[in-house]
Amino acid sequence: MINCILPFNVMLGSLSVCSAFLLAPKPDELPKAPAPHLPKPKPRPPVLITAELSRAHAQPGDLIRLTELVPIDRKIRVSRLKHTVYVTGQYDLASNNLVNRDPEKPLYSSGDLVFDAWHGSATAAGDKYFPFDINNPRQEGMEFEFKARQIGIYLIRAEWQLYKSEETIESNPVVLTVRPPLDKDGKPIIKEEWIDPISWAHRPK
Repeated sequence: MINCILPFNVMLGSLSVCSAFLLAPKPDELPKAPAPHLPKPKPRPPVLITAELSRAHAQPGDLIRLTELVPIDRKIRVSRLKHTVYVTGQYDLASNNLVNRDPEKPLYSSGDLVFDAWHGSATAAGDKYFPFDINNPRQEGMEFEFKARQIGIYLIRAEWQLYKSEETIESNPVVLTVRPPLDKDGKPIIKEEWIDPISWAHRPK
């Protein structure tokens, strides 16, 4: 808004000069920017799958069984499944110890890079769903077997996509710790194939 303030008039012949000043608008007169439109956060899938490992501690070459069960009264049918693997601990070749990673900086890994016989993702063929191989009066579900290979600590989580739906459900995370075997003197036995390639390439000479 422009206000004309007349502190004085200067008469120049028949002319009158008006001293005008531009005044800043009041704060409540400023135009307000529209509120940003933020999409609503997508809700996390429910944890309906009960996951359990046949053993929480293993050595390279050990067979591991991962069991995943859901309540039978939910009548859950699954058309796609996948497993997410995070590396939360690695072997330190300088100190010859298994060490935790920063909990805020886990490494995402494909399961077949750290395990043998890993089949972590699958989609049912055609317009079908996976048959469950475990059935009891209260639960039903599936079992998966794989072998430990790389030394480390791994967090594994399952995700199932429901049949004829975009909805997914998840499992509780399970943690597998893979340690090196020890020799007769109690010292760790280390092989190249048991260590992640980056750590092996930068091992102390």
